[in-house]
Amino acid sequence: MALVLLALVCGRLVVATEAFDADTGALALGAVGVLAAIALMFAGPVVTLAALVALSIVPLLPSLSVVAEVDVRPSDALYLPLLVWAMVRLMGSRITRPTSALRGTPMLLFLGATGLSLLYVVVVDPGAVEKSFVSWLRFIQTLSLIFLGALFLRTTRDVNLLLAAMAIAGSVAVGVALIGGIGPESEGLGTRGGGDVNPNILGLISGLLVLMAFLGGLGPRLVYRLPLALIGAVGLVQSQSVGSIVGTSVALTLGLVLLHAHRGGVPGLRAAWALAGMVIALGAAYGIGSAMRPENLPHSEGFEQSTTWHRTVVGAAGVELAVRNPVIGVGWRRSSEPDVIGDPDLTRDVRARFQGTREAFFPDVEPTSVHNVYVQIAAELGLVGLVLLVAVLFTLGKDVRRLLRRIPRGTRAWTQLWFLTWGVVLVFFWYNETPLFGGQPETVVLAALVGAIAGLGSHVAASSDRASASARTLPGTRAPGSLAGRFG
Repeated sequence: MALVLLALVCGRLVVATEAFDADTGALALGAVGVLAAIALMFAGPVVTLAALVALSIVPLLPSLSVVAEVDVRPSDALYLPLLVWAMVRLMGSRITRPTSALRGTPMLLFLGATGLSLLYVVVVDPGAVEKSFVSWLRFIQTLSLIFLGALFLRTTRDVNLLLAAMAIAGSVAVGVALIGGIGPESEGLGTRGGGDVNPNILGLISGLLVLMAFLGGLGPRLVYRLPLALIGAVGLVQSQSVGSIVGTSVALTLGLVLLHAHRGGVPGLRAAWALAGMVIALGAAYGIGSAMRPENLPHSEGFEQSTTWHRTVVGAAGVELAVRNPVIGVGWRRSSEPDVIGDPDLTRDVRARFQGTREAFFPDVEPTSVHNVYVQIAAELGLVGLVLLVAVLFTLGKDVRRLLRRIPRGTRAWTQLWFLTWGVVLVFFWYNETPLFGGQPETVVLAALVGAIAGLGSHVAASSDRASASARTLPGTRAPGSLAGRFG
């Protein structure tokens, strides 16, 4: 009832203030969306979270640009119900607060550094404070899905529901891209993206579908795996995203190689297998890229006219920003400001390094972002941010490795965690060709994957430890591995 009243009040304010242009159809669609959000809320937090992730992926519904160029998406309507469910869960007298399998201190320190960088923005560029602050809030809101995932995704059934929603939404996104590719305004199938689908987002989601198929994220049955593999492969071809192809090749090859390279035996054998897998993956990615987009590969004839070269130029501008502001950077979201990335002194050095490059590729002509998360962190947060980011990645990898060792290998929970792990690896590889924003599909998906690892991992590992303790104290108790089927 509170949500209904809130929706009516917000609708009345929109109409009274004329804050947005909206016709009767748009208002009716909004009312239906509010009712759907309420229905999902009563369906439970897992369903609500799965629907939020799915709506973030599907490009069918429009978004609304509001303050500081932050987009409000239909999926945001489900965030409030999730917070209500979280309060209910945490305040429940019969439910103890769950512990996460992943350490959160490095992430909190990193987020704290991003928040403190806003103080620097206040000092040096007061006009950019609103944009930086709203963008930071959006980023924090999106990453809070990690906490919500850890709170709600406790069993293999919960994670299966999330992965099924992602698979359905990803398949719809590929379908939309294919339909857009044969539309009257398109150049035909094989053209990058299609319709309203961003090519790089399409490549990332398609790569996740491929991983889901080959690593058994939704289960071992071929009725799931074959369609997902086919849809994912078609989406990758349609996207022609080099970063997605490289990330998918590396994650898939390492996931399959290390899946069968058991611990023990010859020392260093797993590392050798991983190195061989990396070489194979990069070779396969290079071959696929040569066939699909040869102009984006070094030493090709049109490389200096390609999008890869453009990103190299703006990435170099971002590195120059980091060099000139080495400790704390230029402040959150300021690296894309025209007077920052397009500063004449900075672009003069960039032009000297990239002589003969198209004028439109230089950020003082067409201001843009640095198109690389890691360069962006270095430019905006300096060495402090980079060190904290490395700490986050190192801790995450170490925690996941320890978690996989605690869970019986080959169980449904272990297989899901294996897929989730390599899904996270794919996203971090993919981040080499995009900036970091909250509320975007890639950030929502990453938060959901990490939250699922934290929630499922802590629940299953605790259950496995209890089973092991019982087996040691009670003679005749079945082996811990035989209890794994109870985790779902």
